[in-house]
Amino acid sequence: MHAGFGLMTLLTVSYAVWSIHALDRSSRIVRQTYDHSLMAINYARAAEANTARFLLSDRHDDEMLMTVVSDLAIVVDRSEGPSRDEASAIRDTIAGWREGNTPDNAADWSEQAFDLLTELLAADSFIEREKAIAAADRSTRLAMIGMVLVALLSLLLAAGLNRLIVTPLKALEVAARKIAAGAYDSSLPKVVGIELIALVTSMRVMQRKIARRIAEELEGRQRAETRLEAIIREAADAILILDKAGRIQMVNDAAQALLPEASMGRGERLTDLLAATSIDPNIILTLNEGGETRLPNGVWVNAAAPHTNDEGRILVWSDITAIKAREEDLSAANEAKTRFMAVTTHELRTPLNAVIGFSQLMRDEAFGPLGDESYQQFAREIFEAGNTLLGLVDDILRFSDAQNTDYYADLELVAPAPLFHALCEGVRYDEHYTSLTLETIIDDTLQEIRAKPSHLTSALRHLLINAGQFSDEGGLVSFIAKDCGDTVVVTIKDRGKGMSAEALERALELFGQADNSRTRHHEGMGLGLPLARTIVLSHRGTFDIESLAGEGTTITIILPYAEGEMAEDTPLTRSLASA
Repeated sequence: MHAGFGLMTLLTVSYAVWSIHALDRSSRIVRQTYDHSLMAINYARAAEANTARFLLSDRHDDEMLMTVVSDLAIVVDRSEGPSRDEASAIRDTIAGWREGNTPDNAADWSEQAFDLLTELLAADSFIEREKAIAAADRSTRLAMIGMVLVALLSLLLAAGLNRLIVTPLKALEVAARKIAAGAYDSSLPKVVGIELIALVTSMRVMQRKIARRIAEELEGRQRAETRLEAIIREAADAILILDKAGRIQMVNDAAQALLPEASMGRGERLTDLLAATSIDPNIILTLNEGGETRLPNGVWVNAAAPHTNDEGRILVWSDITAIKAREEDLSAANEAKTRFMAVTTHELRTPLNAVIGFSQLMRDEAFGPLGDESYQQFAREIFEAGNTLLGLVDDILRFSDAQNTDYYADLELVAPAPLFHALCEGVRYDEHYTSLTLETIIDDTLQEIRAKPSHLTSALRHLLINAGQFSDEGGLVSFIAKDCGDTVVVTIKDRGKGMSAEALERALELFGQADNSRTRHHEGMGLGLPLARTIVLSHRGTFDIESLAGEGTTITIILPYAEGEMAEDTPLTRSLASA
């Protein structure tokens, strides 16, 4: 292979050297033709012209005569044979004309002598031209012959290289494509040359490694399938593996036990087997597509149906009967708790109203002086404590009411702007706002929303009171309500103490406190934030709170307009149900 490329290079270099030599030889012939014959003719003519001028002058211009002799000397040097002899004779004759030795017939003689010299030089020029033409023709023929020879040798070398390199490479390419397509035992062609032999050797090593790797992967896959089959067989959940046509590829005993009326065998179409039973079509659809359903035998099943890479499916049917039973127990307990809270708080209102009413009469001394100032102070404290307790009872009632599933159906159409204005005006007179500024930005063009005014007002009041309670003296609290398309967005922002992430998480728990230490400076049962959040969610709104310790708290509430209210089954209502 290397010899072929070397020979090709040698031929190319040889032909280039020979071409340069031929060009140099042709150049020498051209130079010789010009330097000898043509230059001799030119100088002979110059000498003839100067001789004529010399003869027409006073014949004593020796300088002109020496110019003629010099020109003839060049003619003698550039000519050969008879022309040189004639030029030498003319030069010697004219050289003897100095100092007035010019003969009388010099003009006739010079004309005849120069005519003869010109003819002889022209003959020499013609001969040189013929030699140059012959040499050029010879060089052209040799160049064409050389070109043909080089072309033939190149074709022979190309054919040899094609046989030694290109053809084996094409065969190797075909073999490589077969290997890439999965035919790992494809035979490789026989080649010559160190490089091709090394390439084929590497490909054979690659074939052996690929074959070994495939064998290992197949063995590993078989082990994995065996383990998977064992896991599926022993699984407590019912598991079926279906191909893309819905035919059963694998099924465990738990699946057969769950549906004994359907004899599930490998290769059977599951939908055909289930359709042949008395099971309700809706249950069959859930079993195939996923979801929760109750079988005719009373067993609750959670069905999952993820797709596989080959467009098949894996059906997993989990028995959730026990979970459903616990959910029903929890639901019943929660309902009982709600009823208990509602009844208890309702029963507390009657004695509280009596306590508040009598303490007010005593505080105002409606039936005469109490006598001692201490009694009047006691009456004021009883009145304030009673109102505080009554407010707590009302909050518990609202919280219990907001958790009812039919809460939203009882909401009424409300214009939010007047409700927000009245709320903010009332909050301005709260004791927590005596040294604070309440900034209100309320869009008066807000559309109607569905709400329970007393509950929504209570929720927002709790949030405003908390903002004022945890703000520093002289601080600013903002209440902003603006239109955002099909919703109204309410933002309550303070620049007070704020909360850490852990404190915020505690504050959102029912009866939780951001500061749960015994030395906390603010009273309260920890009902405000959970109550406000529950009421907002029960209005099918969203409740978002952001807080940073030392920087303040921002609460954002989004409520839908009545004509663009949310659907009943939304993440918000699901969140409310789990609150």
